[in-house]
Amino acid sequence: MSGKDSLQIAMAVASCRFSRQLLHRLNRGGTSLPGKLAMWFRRDILAITSEGVETILVTGTNGKTTTAAMLSHAMEEAGRAPLCNRSGANLLSGVTAEFAAAADLRGRPLQGRKIPDQPADADRDSGLYAVVECDEGALRHVAPLLKPRVIVVTNLFRDQLDRYGEVMHTLEAVREGIRLAPEAVLCLNADDSLVASLALDVPNPVIWFGMEETAVKTVVQEIQDTSNADKKVLREESGTAQERQDAVNTVDKGDRGRFFVSTGEETKNRPLSPDPPEKISDARYCIRCGTEYIYRYHTYAHLGGFCCPSCGFSRTVPDVAVSSIDGIDIGGSRVHMRVRGRESVHREIVPQERVSEESVSQELPVRIALPAVYNIYNAAAAIAAYSAARLPIQEILEGLAGVHSSFGRMEHFVIGGVSVQMILVKNPAGCNQALDYLCALEEPCTLVLCLNDLDADGHDISWIWDVDYEKLCGRGNIRRILVWGKRAEDLQLRLKYAGLQEKRIRRVPERELKKLLEAIYKSQVPVFILPNYTTMLPLRDALRRAAGKDSFWKG
Repeated sequence: MSGKDSLQIAMAVASCRFSRQLLHRLNRGGTSLPGKLAMWFRRDILAITSEGVETILVTGTNGKTTTAAMLSHAMEEAGRAPLCNRSGANLLSGVTAEFAAAADLRGRPLQGRKIPDQPADADRDSGLYAVVECDEGALRHVAPLLKPRVIVVTNLFRDQLDRYGEVMHTLEAVREGIRLAPEAVLCLNADDSLVASLALDVPNPVIWFGMEETAVKTVVQEIQDTSNADKKVLREESGTAQERQDAVNTVDKGDRGRFFVSTGEETKNRPLSPDPPEKISDARYCIRCGTEYIYRYHTYAHLGGFCCPSCGFSRTVPDVAVSSIDGIDIGGSRVHMRVRGRESVHREIVPQERVSEESVSQELPVRIALPAVYNIYNAAAAIAAYSAARLPIQEILEGLAGVHSSFGRMEHFVIGGVSVQMILVKNPAGCNQALDYLCALEEPCTLVLCLNDLDADGHDISWIWDVDYEKLCGRGNIRRILVWGKRAEDLQLRLKYAGLQEKRIRRVPERELKKLLEAIYKSQVPVFILPNYTTMLPLRDALRRAAGKDSFWKG
């Protein structure tokens, strides 16, 4: 290395560390500017400071922060001291800041240590670890510099239309990032047809995670106006592509939308309304041939047992599969997961072409200290990532049981005896899941909905019209609803169109944050806050000070 290179590296690291310390003393996060300064001195400083670090990189629309928190918590409990971007600064500058600040003046990483008496592993050549959350659009910039060992893709939904465009643009951005990291093991959501398509035509090995039909309450039992043979073809995803297409054509001649389902212990033949089109609007048609998917079951949004009746593109049997959901409450989730052996990692996406290897499957009880279905998906992703990194599965299982909510994601505060839970929402899929979680609770509560339209949120807030706020109408346990933020009037109008009584809704002016906090602190029942990103920041800061928690940049 030349003297010029050494000087550039030293200046990059020094500027990052100094500016970050200064910003922290000023009670600022210091999550982005230090990284920009470091890159000004040395553009590839991230590649230099991450050399030799085994990195798990987590991306996707929803669940990045929580999945990364699950992984880092498990590693910390096992003594691995991973480097993490806990603050959520997940663009190139934010990731660079974390690595440069944790390096010496020669660019060598300082953080992390080997486990005492750790057995030698030919596939693991370093005792330094990192868990990095990465923005979907930034993956193409971060991945080639970071050279991650594992890339996790949680899911893909419409999000910030003015920034990302339609979801297909996000998909292509993630695909490009993966192509620039051909050595990384991919951990992909088998239930998301968009995410599953990332495994097509890439050399990366893949570990799949997902949720089985046995874990979903509502499953398709019969499809009206089809023959028994057609039902079998559609349910079991069996037969040739032509046979599946013929079955679909038969359904289309009748009424494709009418389903008979079974819920819980009930018997079949209970008619319910078909899934609304918006439920799978992000990925309704096959990414290969454009034919509309047939679903054996849904979990939420477009996730579930998808199958293209024309070309055969379909859900792959997961290596980490949620086989049953045994209970969900405010304190967390109890599930069983089937985990296949590491030798089941493969490169093919079509199930019938899977590599036939002997692998051991274990049915494991898993306790997740966070509630809601989407956190169960996050836990499955974390287990898959741990397996891909060839780390002991028992570590992540123990870590999931003690993981804490992070930075507004199911984060819990107790202030003056009032229970306050904050659930960040930023798109229809995430918001609908948060509402489903609230509607499943029986205890009386206050709901606070917050909406801004700043740069970090996305200026297009039309997504609120795709949220199923109508489900709140019949929920008597939600005593009142407060709306706040720059676009609070839009939320108020949306709730009015959803059919909620105006007397149940109170709009707090955007400038009167103190009045909102006063209403929260004086609540006689638990409070649930659903903010988008920039409304979360001042609210969380006030709540963490009242509850005695650390600043966001401290994790």
